[in-house]
Formats: sequence, structure tokens, C-alpha cells
Amino acid sequence: MLDADETVPLVRTDFSDDAWATTCAQVALPRHFSEGDIRIATVEPADNAAYAGLTAAHLVTLVPADAEYAILLVADNATTESAEHHVLVVDLDDDDLDNRGRSFRATPSAIPEIETNLSLANVDWEHFADSAGDDGVVRPMLAEMTPGSVPPAAD
Repeated sequence: MLDADETVPLVRTDFSDDAWATTCAQVALPRHFSEGDIRIATVEPADNAAYAGLTAAHLVTLVPADAEYAILLVADNATTESAEHHVLVVDLDDDDLDNRGRSFRATPSAIPEIETNLSLANVDWEHFADSAGDDGVVRPMLAEMTPGSVPPAAD
């Protein structure tokens, strides 16, 4: 079983190379947006060989009924093979069981935006899923700023 706390698990299912460390580091980076808004994904790496080769559908069954997170993140073979290390984002919505387990891929830099908004129910699933590029991967939607830079003046 996965943990039931509020922290979204980032589950490693592929152990073929060292992309895991890079993926975890990229997901954990704080993202800086205009007006001083900083988003940090509330994610806990789950690096356990017992998850090797498991599918998203199987991982969903390992989520405790009292889990407080809205999504599950999976670092699978596609994550390892991708230059961007995109992860699988899996829906855990208990209010819509027909859609529980649906998924899309996202770059690690998009995870803070996705995790924050879905966890707080600020934005619905379709907002992100429908924003995927032609390659099926969701990338950050908000423009990120370099820490200490000045946002552009409003017109």
C-alpha cells in the first residue's frame, strides 16, 4: 500500500537507469511566477523495488481509501526513455469513479502547477489534460520568472 497522507506519491516503476534522481530533482524544484507566486509540488518519492513494472491501473489499487491526495505520479519506462523525463499523472478522483485512473503525461516542471491546482480543486482535470501538446505531454502553462526579476509592466 502507498501512504495515505496529503503528500502525492511519485512512484518509481522503472529501475533500468538513473533517470529517477534527475526526475525527482526536477519535480522538487520551486517554480517562480509573477507577483512573487512560488509553487512547490507536495510530492514524496516512492522508490521501492516492489513497484517495479506495475501499471498505473495496478498502482491505483494500492492507494488507501483514506488517501488525501488527488493524483498519483508515476515514473515509468516512458519517463526513463524521455529526454524530458515526463511523468504519468493519474487521476484519483473518488467523486467520479468512471474516470478514476485516467492519465496524461507532464514534464517535471509542470508538476508544481498541476499538483497545486488539482489538490486544491482550483482547476479541473480536463484543463490540464486538454492542454497537452501534439506529443501528448503537458508542459507548464504559466510563464515562469527568474527569481529576483521584475514582471513585465501591464499594458
